[in-house]
Amino acid sequence: MSAFLRALNEAENLEATQFTILRAALEVAPAAQAAILLADDSGMRLTPGLSIGFQPAIAGASDWRLEPSQTLNFTEGRHLVLRADTENWDGMPALVGFWLSRGRSVTVSPICHAGRLVALLVRTVENRVPSDPSKNPTLLSLLEHSAIAMEKALALENFRRRREELPAVLDVVDEQRLVLERTLSINDEFTRMVLDGQGIGAVVATLGRIVDNPVVIVDRFFNLLEHYSTEDRDGLDNGHRFIITNGSCPSAVRYDPEVQAVMASLAKKRRPSRLMPLPRHGFDKPRVVAPIVVDQEIIGLISVLEGNHPLDVLDLVAVERAATAIALRLMKEQAAVEAKYKLKGDLIEALLTGSYGSDEEIILKRAAYLGIDLHVPHAVLVVGVEGSALSTRKETSEHEPLSPHAKVLAVLERACRRKLPEAVVTAKDDEIIILASFRPAAGTDGLFETRKIADSLHVEVPQWLPGITISLGIGGPCNILADYLQSYEQARCALDVIKASRLRGRILAFDQLGINGLLFDLHNRDKALRFMEDTVGGLLAYDERHHTQLAESVHRYLLHDRNIERAAQVLFVHPNTLRYRLQRAATILKTDLESSEAICNLHWATKVLYGLHSD
Repeated sequence: MSAFLRALNEAENLEATQFTILRAALEVAPAAQAAILLADDSGMRLTPGLSIGFQPAIAGASDWRLEPSQTLNFTEGRHLVLRADTENWDGMPALVGFWLSRGRSVTVSPICHAGRLVALLVRTVENRVPSDPSKNPTLLSLLEHSAIAMEKALALENFRRRREELPAVLDVVDEQRLVLERTLSINDEFTRMVLDGQGIGAVVATLGRIVDNPVVIVDRFFNLLEHYSTEDRDGLDNGHRFIITNGSCPSAVRYDPEVQAVMASLAKKRRPSRLMPLPRHGFDKPRVVAPIVVDQEIIGLISVLEGNHPLDVLDLVAVERAATAIALRLMKEQAAVEAKYKLKGDLIEALLTGSYGSDEEIILKRAAYLGIDLHVPHAVLVVGVEGSALSTRKETSEHEPLSPHAKVLAVLERACRRKLPEAVVTAKDDEIIILASFRPAAGTDGLFETRKIADSLHVEVPQWLPGITISLGIGGPCNILADYLQSYEQARCALDVIKASRLRGRILAFDQLGINGLLFDLHNRDKALRFMEDTVGGLLAYDERHHTQLAESVHRYLLHDRNIERAAQVLFVHPNTLRYRLQRAATILKTDLESSEAICNLHWATKVLYGLHSD
C-alpha cells in the first residue's frame, strides 16, 4: 500500500493517477480488465476515463446516465456485483453490458470523496463468481485513497485547462473592454453634441463618419430632414437618392403594406432593425433603420445604408445613440415650436375675434416679435377636413398615433414652411386656420394670389394623406387690423357654402359669391343656408343618391338665360337630355320651371351653390 501511495503522490496528472489506481486495483483484487468512469459535478453522468484490458472502442462507448437513486447508492459506499448469468442489465454502461453478454462477471465500485461521487471502478472476472468488493479491506482502503487522489488530480486538471484558456478569456475581456470604452465614447460624443446645442445636421454627420456609410433622416411623413454621404463612395440606392433629390419619397412608399408592416414592427421594438431590400421602390441595398421616438411616438427614422460595408455591433450602438440624440434635439425644438405656436395661436385668436383692445400698436409689436408682418396684406383661409379616411381610420395605431385632423394640420404646416414661410397655420376648436400674406403681382389682385396659395395647399393633402381631402374658404384681403375679423367670418361663410352644397374638396372665396354674398349676411348666415337647403336640398339629395347632375343642369339652364342649346353645350349633353333633366328636376322639387317666383328662388340658390363655378 505504501508503494501505491507513493505512486499516487508522484502522479503528475489525471491520466497518471488513473493508471496508478487501475494497476493497483488489478493487484489487490485480480481481474481480467479494469476501467474508470469519471463522474460530472452532479454525480449523475459518467464519461470514459482510462482503462486496462478493455478494447478502446468498447471503453469509449461507455456513457452512463445514473438515476438519482443509483447515485445515492454509490455515494453511500455500496458496490454492484453482477454475475455473468444475470438477466437485469438495465441502466448498465455499454462496457458492462458488453462483458456480461460474453460470460464475464462485473464489479462496480464507487470512488467517493466528501459525500460526492468522483468516479466508478469497473472490473471484470472471467468464468468465475466475483468476490464481494465490500469484504476486501485492502480494496476499500485503495478506493478511499484513490478518491482523494482523483479529487486532487481533477482539480489540477481543471486548473491547467483554465490556465490554457486564460489567454483566450483575457482576449475576450479585452475586446469587451474596448467595446465598452468605445460605446461610452460614442454615447459621450452624442450627449455632448446635444448639450452644446448642435443641430441634427452635426449629429448625422458624426454618425456617418462613425459608421462610414450613407445616412438619411426622414420625419414621420418620410420627408427629408438631413442626410450624409461621401463623394467617393456614394453607397446610395435609387430610393434614398430620390428622397435626397426631391426632399421626400412618393406616398406610394408610405402606404405600401410591406412598409406599413415594417413601421409597426419598429414601433413595437423601438430599436435599430436590419431591413431587407425593397427593390420595387428603388430601395435595393441592405440597410439598418432606427426609430426616433419622442413621448412614445415615432416622429422620424434613421436609415443607414450598408453600401460601403456591413454594420458591426459598435455601428448599431452608434445608430441607437444617434437616434436618442436626435430625439432629444427634436424635443427641444418641439418645445420651442410649441411655445411659439401657442403665442401665435393667441395672437391669431385676438386678431380674428377683435379682442386686442384699442391699442393697435401692441398687437403689431407682438406680431413682429413672432415674425408676422401685419403691415403687408393677408388673407384668412379656413380649412375643412373631409374624406373616407375620417370614418375608416378613427382609431390610431401605435406607429401612427395622429388623428386625421392632426395629420392634415401637420401636412399644411410642412407645406407652408416650404412654400409660404411667412404663413401662420393654427388650430381653433375644430378648425384649421391659415393666415397667408401676399404681395399681388403686377396686373393681379389679392384674390388671385390667395387662390394660388389655396390651390397649392389643396393638392398637397391628398398626396400625403390618401382618402382625405380638404375644402378651403377664403376671406377678403386684410389691409388693416379691423379687416381680420371680417375676413375670418367671410372665410367661414364660404366654407359653410361648400358644406351646404354637398360639394366636398372645393375652394371658394367669399368674393366669388358676388351679390349673392348678400344672402350670407354675417348675421343671417343660418337663415341663408336654410333658404338654400329648402330650395334645392331635395335635388342635391337626389343627385347624391343617384349620382346624377340635375342640380347643376338647372343651374346652367338658369345661368344661360334659360337657353336650352347654350346650356346643353356647356354641359356636353344633347338638348333633349337637358329637357328631360329639367322635367325630372321640376318633378322632384314639385315646382313649375315656368313660374317667375320658382325661377327667382332657384336662380339665387343655385348661383350661391355653384358660385365657385361661375362662368
